[in-house]
This record gives sequence, structure tokens and C-alpha cells, in this order.
Amino acid sequence: MVEDQDSGFELIEEALQGEFELTQEIDPARAWLRLPDEEFDLMIISLDLKHADGLRLCSQVRSIDRARARTQVKRQALRRSFARAA
Repeated sequence: MVEDQDSGFELIEEALQGEFELTQEIDPARAWLRLPDEEFDLMIISLDLKHADGLRLCSQVRSIDRARARTQVKRQALRRSFARAA
């Protein structure tokens, strides 16, 4: 969760009632750097960050997801192609 207010993080944490393991990142730049190395099932981004644009971060995350999806489709197509050739 990218949220620079502890109260916002605590509110979401309480609403989810322990169903998910939550990780808070205050700095959107640090959150962005974590994405290649970690997998998240859900990303909650505050749009009202003090020193950053949450909407821009959302857009950047979506571009990564699209690239990953294209890569997965290409890999599946290659596997099918190799399986047919074998």
C-alpha cells in the first residue's frame, strides 16, 4: 500500500481484517523500485499523497502489468509452437 498517512494505512488494515499481508510504502519512488523484485496481489495507492502524484504511479504500475501480460502471452505462444514442432 502506498500511503503517506499512518491513519489511512490503519483504516485499510482494519477494513481488510487480516485477510491480506499489508506492506506500507510511504514514498512512491521506493514503491516503484520494489515492483520488479516483489509480487503483489493487490496494490492500493493513495491519490492524495503529499509529495507525489498517486495517479501517475497508478499509470506506471498499469504499464508494467501490460508489459508482463504481453510477455506471458508471447511465452505461451512460443511453448505451443515448440510443442507442435516436437
